[in-house]
Amino acid sequence: AFTRAELIQLALVASDNKAARTLGFYDPDFVAKMNAKAHELGMINTRFREPTGRNYDNVTTVEDLILLLQSTKQHLVYQEAASTVKLSLIQWIKKKARTIIGRNTNPMAGDKRIMIAKTGFTNAAHFCIASIVRDGDKEYAIILLGSPNKKTRLADFRNALTIIGEGN
Repeated sequence: AFTRAELIQLALVASDNKAARTLGFYDPDFVAKMNAKAHELGMINTRFREPTGRNYDNVTTVEDLILLLQSTKQHLVYQEAASTVKLSLIQWIKKKARTIIGRNTNPMAGDKRIMIAKTGFTNAAHFCIASIVRDGDKEYAIILLGSPNKKTRLADFRNALTIIGEGN
């Protein structure tokens, strides 16, 4: 069994949908809390129906994602998830320890310019990433939607970082 904190780490770092579903399963108000938090942040075009983001009834906008990024960058747990390359957790099953390895779904995890980032995939948005990056004393939101695969998502993200770096 994992602790709640470990499930959150797995969901954030490794995009583990089982971890997200487990969080929702053990807290029947989990999705309601997600929606309440979105409302509190002013995310008026966002609604959640389940915790993984994979359901078509989960919707948001780029504007709302920026509000979410601005809020999450304030919290150390999200910053740490964005910079964690590999996560190792011990799972105990019938008194036997098993090491679970979770690799960050963002190959650029650990890049010091990335303040916060979360990769994702949905049938509607395809491969995507939402991030806030730092270049000197400036911050930029990079939200990429519609990449056909992980490689193009990474290439697009790297290109965006290059463009930002050239702006100075």
